[in-house]
Amino acid sequence: MVARSLGLTDPAVHYHFPSKQALYLAVLSQPDYGPLPLDRAPVSRATVIEQVLHLANWWIAHPKLGQMILRGQLANEEPALQYLAASEAEWDRLVTLPWTQIAGEAAG
Repeated sequence: MVARSLGLTDPAVHYHFPSKQALYLAVLSQPDYGPLPLDRAPVSRATVIEQVLHLANWWIAHPKLGQMILRGQLANEEPALQYLAASEAEWDRLVTLPWTQIAGEAAG
């Protein structure tokens, strides 16, 4: 199914991923969200909101990946749980920390 959806042959996929588990683990890497709003503009309320929308739109555009990861997490699969922890750290880096900067500036 993976090979067909990518326009590849089964042997081409098996060459790089000898098992379903190997393919699954490769998929569980942090996504490339492309250029992010905060990569090209200073931290502000507007750019943090743009950043959140950019990240949300990426996941909306990739629903099957989100479903697969969620199923793994609900089944307590260790790789999916590790992905969740890494995703939380990535969210903190991309959203929570910039937002905290704004909140700190507003309070000061």
